[in-house]
Amino acid sequence: MKFFLLILYSVYGLIYKTIIEDIKLYYHSQDQMQEDDRLNYLLGLATIYQAKFEKTFATFEELCKSGF
Repeated sequence: MKFFLLILYSVYGLIYKTIIEDIKLYYHSQDQMQEDDRLNYLLGLATIYQAKFEKTFATFEELCKSGF
């Protein structure tokens, strides 16, 4: 069980790190973007990360069901 929690913690850490990097990229690029582009970028990030977290949670549920 400890190994499983370590893996889960690592996955969430990677997702979190990616989110932070994408937000920093947006922050440094926003001056060159039109308002429409900025909004599209943020909506795209929200959509991508929602899908990533849903996939991660679904995997977590499957592992719990399998008794991992």
